[in-house]
Amino acid sequence: MSLTALTIRIRRILYTPNSNGQLLAKLLKHLVKPILLLGGMRRRAGEKKINHLKPTVVVVSHDASETGAPILALNICQELSKNANIIIILPRGGALLKEFLKNSSCVLRPRLGVIFSSLLRREFKRLPGEKLPEYAIVNSVVSAGCIQPLRALGIPTTTLIHEFSAYIRPIGILDNVAKWSNRVVFSSPLTRDDILSSCPQFNNASIKVLPQGPCKRPGNSNQAKLKNKKIDDAWNFLENLDSNSILILAAGAIQPRKGVDLFIAVADELRKKCKHMPLQFAWIGSGYDPVHDFNVSLWVEDQIHRSGLNGELRILDHSSAYNRLMNRADIFLVTSRLDPLPNVAIDAMLAGKPMLCFEKACGMANLLLEDPILGNALVASYLNTSSMAEKAANLVNGYEQRQLIAKRSKEKAQEWFNMSHYIKELKSIAEETVKEEKILKEEFKILASKRIIDQEFCFKNSKLSKRSEILHYLVSWRNEVWPRKPFPGFHPGIYKEQILEDAPCPDPLIHYLKENQPKGEWNVPMITPASSLQQQDSETTIALHVHVHYPELLDTILNALNYNKIRPDLFLSCTNHENHSEIQCKSAGANCTLKSIITTPNRGRDIGPLLTEIGKELDTKYEIYGHLHTKKSALLPGKQGCSWRDFLISNLVGMQDIAMADRIVTALKKNPKLGLVFADDPTCVGWSGNRKHADILANKLNLGPLPRCFDFPVGTMFWAKKGALTELYNLNLGWEDYPQEPLGYDGTILHAIERLLPIIAAKQGFTYNLTNVPGVNR
Repeated sequence: MSLTALTIRIRRILYTPNSNGQLLAKLLKHLVKPILLLGGMRRRAGEKKINHLKPTVVVVSHDASETGAPILALNICQELSKNANIIIILPRGGALLKEFLKNSSCVLRPRLGVIFSSLLRREFKRLPGEKLPEYAIVNSVVSAGCIQPLRALGIPTTTLIHEFSAYIRPIGILDNVAKWSNRVVFSSPLTRDDILSSCPQFNNASIKVLPQGPCKRPGNSNQAKLKNKKIDDAWNFLENLDSNSILILAAGAIQPRKGVDLFIAVADELRKKCKHMPLQFAWIGSGYDPVHDFNVSLWVEDQIHRSGLNGELRILDHSSAYNRLMNRADIFLVTSRLDPLPNVAIDAMLAGKPMLCFEKACGMANLLLEDPILGNALVASYLNTSSMAEKAANLVNGYEQRQLIAKRSKEKAQEWFNMSHYIKELKSIAEETVKEEKILKEEFKILASKRIIDQEFCFKNSKLSKRSEILHYLVSWRNEVWPRKPFPGFHPGIYKEQILEDAPCPDPLIHYLKENQPKGEWNVPMITPASSLQQQDSETTIALHVHVHYPELLDTILNALNYNKIRPDLFLSCTNHENHSEIQCKSAGANCTLKSIITTPNRGRDIGPLLTEIGKELDTKYEIYGHLHTKKSALLPGKQGCSWRDFLISNLVGMQDIAMADRIVTALKKNPKLGLVFADDPTCVGWSGNRKHADILANKLNLGPLPRCFDFPVGTMFWAKKGALTELYNLNLGWEDYPQEPLGYDGTILHAIERLLPIIAAKQGFTYNLTNVPGVNR
């Protein structure tokens, strides 16, 4: 087996989400990196010599194929190389490799496809004076693996996103893009809104929408084919095309996303609507092979045949005839299911061709709809082939209308798409990131010298170096992507919102330190194993509600309860009546009074039973009560669910020699204003995809404007005082108010309620405390 094949196999094992993969990951983790480092970088000198007086810029393209994103990367290189030295990182090769070499000082290709900072540092040391590149432009999410290694070297990075979330896998890669990119640039509002909707972590990232300019296409790399146009189907098609024929053109690789089947469907309907017009249809693009490709091409060929379009519709391989075909076309169709801002659509408009596309499927639709005339004539309903055929028929049958739309399309395209302007804006954005990176480096020095970050709490015994941990902390807060608290009881986001407002710099912790750590809502009193502990009196009424969806996990809670002296009345709920006897048997070991076991519908998770069945009784009859549940978090990978459950139970109930429930009850009794206690989760979780549900509930509860940053019981386990949540129970939510199973990880009324609990308590005049058991984390 070759070294490359072995590495690929190891990487697959490491990233396979199962216990065997995790075990092997531990064994092989220290082996893989040395192997990859040993592979190193393949460095090829470009045709442009390094100019010591020019800045050096890195451009990353995932490959050098003759497709949209690499062609754009090549055009960026061509423009930037006029005033900068260009270093290209190219994980995979392709037909454009020679063009990349032509427009750069060197091309770096990782031999085994994986990039580490150490590999890049080794290569950059070969630059004059060992000076690092000034900034980097990473083109497309597919190149995301380069972002963190570049930032780890202190090279600011601008990432260009052309993809939709639907075809980004694994979707979690977007976390790293949002976290490590200094700037994220989307090519259209459609892609921006799609990513923000699917990945709310981008909401606080520094983002911009910037349509690219028209891309210059390099000459066809297949020189032999160019020498003999007679064997090129596209040229033959052009030469034999009747001058009176109306040519309807489309372009793109033969794949489902590009919608070649939809193009055929539109052609079929359009032919029927324009029976007396000499229509010809052509799709130009690579990958059509009906003999060997059973996934797409075979079915495309069959669709053409069964539609009776054999004589009128041709699939042509991509060739040097592209520009001639575009100039000859009368109408251009973009039938993509998802396409941000296709280069071919820009080419068509600049060539003065009416370009039709689907709303919500193509970023061009957003631009066209800004112009009422173009929007009405060219934008069809989402994937509605009849709608597109109808609009195309209007243009086919109306020559003057077609000429008017063609002229207007070209004028708007010249206004919207300008490569020089695009590059100028990219350079301006990059220059901003260079300034911000200098600030971040100063912040890094301060945190490294202060040593104020609680390494165990903030990073959970990570294997990162101290330098890497501090860098992770700073970049997480720069774009607020799953940021962590630096130490218990301090929320940088609340401080930032209230003191720094929307300023992207400086880091809230840095500002907090420079201001001598002022007190405010960002500081929350802590209950820890060292907190005071009073002898429990029998007069204080205490209850505990446990929702037991997983009976096998009930012992974990009851055993932890036995480390305390309090003996609350137990209220248990479950979703299966057959589990009653098992639950009753287990609860006997807690030496508590079992008040009830109720069966509830499997809706509302643990919150439904509390709010709809048990909460009012607890809030009326008891001074203090707790709410726990047998948490599994099945959607989390590996042992994260177990770790989270242990973290919550240890903080809210206790563990060997640590009676946390007793201390929580003591704090609630001593402080009349204290209404809610929950664990201090080190991750500063925000609204995520739950804001719309929260706004609806906030309106019903008259909570007023909701904060952007806040603490809340992540995992929905807490202790409360009578009256703190009364208004929530008074909503009288019914089972129909909760979503049906199965539920996702986020984005429901349940997740909104979880986040609103401290805000509801505050409305009633109560404060909250947080708990922290040192050494217990998640």
